[in-house]
Amino acid sequence: MRGYAAFNHLQGDNAAGDQGDCGIVCCADVLNQFAVRPREDDVIRHATRCHELHVVAGRPDQSGWTLPADQAAILTDYGVPARAERDQSTEQLAVAVQRGHGVIAMVNAGVLWSEPRVLGHGQANHAVTVTGIARDRFDGALQGFYVNDSGTGDSGKFVSTHLMTTAFEHTGGFCVVTDATHSAREATTAKT
Repeated sequence: MRGYAAFNHLQGDNAAGDQGDCGIVCCADVLNQFAVRPREDDVIRHATRCHELHVVAGRPDQSGWTLPADQAAILTDYGVPARAERDQSTEQLAVAVQRGHGVIAMVNAGVLWSEPRVLGHGQANHAVTVTGIARDRFDGALQGFYVNDSGTGDSGKFVSTHLMTTAFEHTGGFCVVTDATHSAREATTAKT
């Protein structure tokens, strides 16, 4: 999970100026986990060409967003087959990460960041890459997740299970999971 910190950066680093492209940055992050090395701008251009990117004309602050199905298609287009899931629990999310799958989780940014102005209507409105999990070494209880968050630029940020349940599971449990596992799967679980 620490090695995956290098795959994250603040979103909006693209020629189009699209600022709402958290899902695009997550796709690039996951592709990097599989040794596919596109830049954010490369993925933006690809997604635009393939109609997998939503743009609001003249509003770069509201452009660049993707749905889970778009993200799964982008990953698949780059040779890393993936599927969009819904109604997933935090435990199901953790198991996917623990098994070494690339995982993107849709969360409510207001909940995740404790920022009321971005709560919206409580829906999933942001994407993060889940890079690892933490379980209790004695009973295996899920303690939390490590995420790369392009909205804040935080890499390897620890998010408690309680917070992830509210931000992810209670907003629909939407995520994208790769079919294949990456080679660094042993590094994705921390025991505390």
